Amino acid sequence: MKTLKSSVFNLMAIIILASVFTGCSLNKIAVNKTSKLIDKGLPSFYREKNPKFAAQALPANLKLMEILLETTPKNTLLLKNLAQGYCGYSFMFEEDEDTSLASGLYLKGMDFAFRALEKKHLVSDLKIDAAKIKTKDVPEVFWYVFCKTSWINLNRDNPDAIAELPSIIPLAKRIEELNPSYYYNGIYSIFGAYHIIRPRMFGGNPEKSKEYFIKALHGEGEQFLLNKFIYAKLYATATLDEELFDKLIQEILNAPESPDAETHLANETAKEKASKLKEKRNELF
Repeated sequence: MKTLKSSVFNLMAIIILASVFTGCSLNKIAVNKTSKLIDKGLPSFYREKNPKFAAQALPANLKLMEILLETTPKNTLLLKNLAQGYCGYSFMFEEDEDTSLASGLYLKGMDFAFRALEKKHLVSDLKIDAAKIKTKDVPEVFWYVFCKTSWINLNRDNPDAIAELPSIIPLAKRIEELNPSYYYNGIYSIFGAYHIIRPRMFGGNPEKSKEYFIKALHGEGEQFLLNKFIYAKLYATATLDEELFDKLIQEILNAPESPDAETHLANETAKEKASKLKEKRNELF
């Protein structure tokens, strides 16, 4: 496979088979070492330039990580990568095809992120304590917030889902304080989504939404095309800004290959999603 070296898969297969014949403690040591190997190898997946290939490969790898997690349920590295994996897979490959499936995958990603934060002692009374979050905790918090915001967006017709929106703000603000550039300025796209998803009468603010999306497109997020796609899909369509929509979609479609190889999969996926969104233009405006 292009995404991870064959040695990684061979090692994981050996670990799974060995669980039948060896002691529990030995399994945990092996799985913990493998989880570090997976974490270091994942960037090769993000360098994949073929979204179709990635979409076919990722589910099996996520299930394999879940199998490993059964041996070490407190492994925060596996929990974090599972949260990111399910969030990313749902957003890139399922959200535009099957909203019901995508919604369920977002909930699954939320659960893995929440479990990781529990293991880090950042949860009390079933709530994440924003004040306790440190810079090292940002990845798990980010994927929890990303999954939750995306789930709410897919369920906007459900008042209970919309009522959950305010709960993301303390966590999002903490990420902004500690590491706003994490995942290509992703927190600014989340703030932008929050202010355009939430009705104005309940605190939504299209003007603030635009400000945050513009922030997302600078610095770390400048060449990350999914930020532009979210801006076009959520803000431009909600405000019926056809000129902005056309501009963003065309910029995505015409963008050259990013010098950051780890954005290749996300950017190629953004181009495919932008092309499909462009086809629906007459329905959107």
